Amino acid sequence: MRKQSSFDNLETRATTRLVSTTSVATDQIFDPQSAQLHKKLYRLHRSDIVTTIFIISSILVTIFLLSCAWEFWIEAVFFKLLGWPYDAVEEAKDNWRYIATSFGLATVSLVVPGIIMIRDATERRQKLLGASYLAAIVSSSSDAIIGKNLSGVIASWNPAAERLFGYAPDEVIGHHISLVIPRERLAEEDMILERVRGGERIENFETMRRRKDGREIAVSLTVSPIRDADGNIVGASKIVRDVSERQQAAETLRLSEERFRSIFDAVAEGIIITDAETGTFTDVNGPGAAMYGYTPDEMIGLRIEAISSGVSPYTQEGAIAWINKAASTGETQQFDWQAKRKDGGLFWAEVSIRFAFIGGRKVVLAIARDVTDRREMEAQLRQALKMEAIGTLAGGVAHELNNLLQPIIMMTELVMTKLPDHGPEFNQLERVVDAGAKASEIVQRILAFGRADEVSHSLLDISLVVREGISFIRTIMPTSITLHVGIDEFVGFVRGDKTQLTQVLINLATNARDAIGAKIGTLSVWLSKTPENFELVDPKTGIVARGACAILAVGDTGTGMDSETARRIFEPFFTTKGVGKGTGLGLSVTHGIVSGHGGTIHVDSKPGIGTRFTIYLPLVEPTVPTTTVAN
Repeated sequence: MRKQSSFDNLETRATTRLVSTTSVATDQIFDPQSAQLHKKLYRLHRSDIVTTIFIISSILVTIFLLSCAWEFWIEAVFFKLLGWPYDAVEEAKDNWRYIATSFGLATVSLVVPGIIMIRDATERRQKLLGASYLAAIVSSSSDAIIGKNLSGVIASWNPAAERLFGYAPDEVIGHHISLVIPRERLAEEDMILERVRGGERIENFETMRRRKDGREIAVSLTVSPIRDADGNIVGASKIVRDVSERQQAAETLRLSEERFRSIFDAVAEGIIITDAETGTFTDVNGPGAAMYGYTPDEMIGLRIEAISSGVSPYTQEGAIAWINKAASTGETQQFDWQAKRKDGGLFWAEVSIRFAFIGGRKVVLAIARDVTDRREMEAQLRQALKMEAIGTLAGGVAHELNNLLQPIIMMTELVMTKLPDHGPEFNQLERVVDAGAKASEIVQRILAFGRADEVSHSLLDISLVVREGISFIRTIMPTSITLHVGIDEFVGFVRGDKTQLTQVLINLATNARDAIGAKIGTLSVWLSKTPENFELVDPKTGIVARGACAILAVGDTGTGMDSETARRIFEPFFTTKGVGKGTGLGLSVTHGIVSGHGGTIHVDSKPGIGTRFTIYLPLVEPTVPTTTVAN
C-alpha cells in the first residue's frame, strides 16, 4: 500500500509538473509583451549562433593559412636570407608546427563545447516554444481537455472544461474526476482507467456527465494515455465534447422519421416513391406493397415494368409518358392503370403521380388505389341499366305482341269450329294455334322478366313450395343424374307467387340437366334459413339483403362456365346452348322473378367442375306455420 501511494504521488507530481509547465508557457504565449520578448530573443539567439559559427570558421581558416605561410617564411628567411643551416631551419619549422598544433587544439577544445552549448540552448528554446504552442492549443480548444492521473485525480482543466462543466480550475484540480460523473455511471470511469493502464486509447465513447448545476449533459469522450520520458504510463488525457445538441437533433430526426413512417404506413392507399433518374422504387408503404403481393423490402429496387400488365398502353413506356406529362405540366396526373401482382394476377389501379424532392433528389411520388371492385360495380351498373332498358322495351313489345296474338288465336279457333275434325285444313290451323300458344308463352316470360305484368303475392310456406317443385323435377331428370335434396323441416314464410317460384326452381333444374348432358352427374337442391341479423351484399349486383332470409341453392356437376359467360348469364336471349335448343330467356326470367320477390341471385361456376345458383328470399311473419296458403 505504501509503495502504491508513493507511486501515485510520483504520478501526481509528474502530471502537476507537466501542467504547471504548460500553464506557464500558456501565460507567456498569451501575454503580448512576453510574446514580443520571445520573438526578439529568438531572433537574437539565432543571429548570435550564425555570428559565432562565422567567427570560429574564420579563426580556423586563418590559423591554417598562417601555419602554411609561417613555414614558408621560416624557410625563406632563415634558410635563404640568413643562411641558417638546413637542420636549424627544419627544427624551427618543427617548433612552429608544434606551437600551431597546440593552439589549434586549444581553440577546438574551446569552440566545440561552445557549439554544443549553443545547440543545447537552441533545443531547449525549441522545446519551450513547442510547449507554449501546445499550451495555446489546449487553452483555445473548443473541446474540454482534462488531465488526470491513473487514480482519477484531476491535474489539468482547460477553459473549455470550465465552460462545459461550470467548475473553475481551482475547484476541481486535485479532486477526483467523479465530481462530474453521475452516480449510476461511476463504473464507466473504472473501466476507462483500466483500459488506459493497459495502453489503450478510447475514442468517441458516448455517455452522460454532470455539470456543477446538477444538469446532466450528453458527451463524447476520447481518452489517451500520458507517458513519461521512460515510456511509462503516468496519467490520462481526456477530450470531452458536448453532443447534447447533436443527440437532440438526432432524436428530433428520429421522431420525425417515426411520425412520417407511421403516417406513411397508416394510409390505406399504396404510396410508391420512385427515383426520377433511375426509375427504381426507393420506398413503398405496407398497403402499397400488399396491393401488389410483395413485402416492402421485396418491392424496393424494382421498376415500374415489374408491376405493370405489359399490355399496351399499360407498359413501362406508357408509364414514362405519364411521368413526362407530369414533368412538363408540373401538375398531378391521375389515370387508371392495369397493374400486375407478384403472382401474375391483373387488377385495376387508380394512380396519381407528381414530382417532389426528398433528400435533395428528384423523385416521382405515386399514390395507387385498387379500383377493381369499383370498375366491376360500374360495369354492373351499366349492365343493370341495360337490363332495365331491355326489360322496359321487352314489356312494351310483349304487350303489343300479346294484343296481336290473342285475335290470331281466337279467329283461328273460330274457323276451326267450321271445319271437319282432323281434316287437312283443320290440322294446318291447329298448328297455327299451337304456334300462337308458344308465342304467347314467350310473351309471358318476357313480361315476367320486364316485371311489366302484375302478379298477386300471397303468404307461402317456402319449404312446401320447394318440396312440390322437387316432385316435378324428379319426373324430368334422366336416370343418369342423381338428385340430392336437403330441405330443413321448417324455414319460414315468404310473400310471393307460387307458380313463379316453382318456375324458378324448374328453370334452374332444367339448366343443370342440360349442363350435365348424357354424362353421369349430380343435381343438388338445398333450402335453409339465415340468422335474424343476416346481411349480404351481392358482389355481382351490389343488391343488399338484410334480416332473416330463405336460402335456396341449386348446384350441378356439369360443364361449368368461365367468368365472362357467368357475367352475362342473366342477359335476355343470351344462351350457351346450340341453335334451336334454347331461347335464352330462362335465366333472365328467373332473375326477374327473384328480383320481383325482393330477393337476390348469384352464380358460382368453374369450367369442368360445375355451377351453383344461390337465391336469397326475405322471410316474413308469421314465423310459426298456421295454414298453407297458395295462389
